[in-house]
Amino acid sequence: YPGEAFYSQFSLIPSLQLNFPISRVFRGWGTNLAFLDNLSGFTFFDAAILKRDTTRPARFLPSWGGGLQLSTELLFLPVTFSAEFHRGLNLQFKGKSDFFIQVMATGLNF
Repeated sequence: YPGEAFYSQFSLIPSLQLNFPISRVFRGWGTNLAFLDNLSGFTFFDAAILKRDTTRPARFLPSWGGGLQLSTELLFLPVTFSAEFHRGLNLQFKGKSDFFIQVMATGLNF
């Protein structure tokens, strides 16, 4: 439900996620400082149940999705590339499809 704000006094968000390996690369290219580690996939289903007050019914906002993740090491820095698809199922509250690509660098200690 991108771009939507929901306010509630009570929320319950059950979630199920399945991660699975596709390929374990574990190699670099000669002496280059770029190494591919793992290619994995994931799929998920979750459902937010939001209760704002006692006078209004609870909102039920289910969604599902999946994607691919490639973990790498670039110049000794762990970086993960991800391509993901998310789908909000409740069209009454503007649930829609969303595809995005992200790059996450982890292990930065300042």
